Amino acid sequence: MGIFDSVFGEKKYTDLSPAEVQEKMNNLVIVDVRTPAEYNEGKLLNAINIDIYAPNFQQEVIKLDKDKEILVYCRSGARSSSAAKTLTNLGFTKVFNMIGGVSNWYRSGGELS
Repeated sequence: MGIFDSVFGEKKYTDLSPAEVQEKMNNLVIVDVRTPAEYNEGKLLNAINIDIYAPNFQQEVIKLDKDKEILVYCRSGARSSSAAKTLTNLGFTKVFNMIGGVSNWYRSGGELS
């Protein structure tokens, strides 16, 4: 356990690279936590939009199936890290965060729909 973990508690979600996301994509519930305007500019295939800034964010994510693997992403990875932490605090145990967000996905050759 690193110094960060000993001070702030163990991280309960897993960071994935775009390549790792690509490998697992068919088994994931994909949640884009960007704003609707950002989401409409391009998203990962089959991603649903639940804006982390929306006042009902927690009420919306709690509707997700806790037995499924959940991937969260945003533009750069900052908002999705917060979203992943929120999901684990709500009792989700199979939570993944895409490192670098949609920007990194696109730079890595990933397609947007």
